[in-house]
Amino acid sequence: MTYTDEVETVDNTATYTGKDGDKLTIVAGLALYEADGKKSLGTCSVEDGLATVAFADRTLYFDLNDVIKSFVVYKTTTTVYYVVEKDGTINRQLYLVVNPKTGATYNVVTVDGETQTVKTYEGTFAETGRTSLRVPDLRLRFRRGEGIHG
Repeated sequence: MTYTDEVETVDNTATYTGKDGDKLTIVAGLALYEADGKKSLGTCSVEDGLATVAFADRTLYFDLNDVIKSFVVYKTTTTVYYVVEKDGTINRQLYLVVNPKTGATYNVVTVDGETQTVKTYEGTFAETGRTSLRVPDLRLRFRRGEGIHG
């Protein structure tokens, strides 16, 4: 969408190309996503190069490259999962961080007096193709080492 204010013409439309020729066009808080011959319109917000687009049936996350006008699309964003104990309490000293761009980390927090240490184990994940509560099931793999059992 362009407009002229009698001094200059401004184009506030941004179009990006993804894998397999998919297109994402962002204009004035809306996004048009064209993939597999289908078009979907949703509301859009962009922050730090990540476009979050809410469609009627799902939300997708687009990692934007403004230099070459490309994107990578993700079904999830970075999520933190904490261990829930049998009594229902949340154990904030054991947690998993799943980032679709970088993989997964399993984190163990130890406290010794006033010193807090976080031991991080890096891993990978892959979607299983199944969902649970409309969230993709993930298969996580960590290299066996100190503190990792199973």
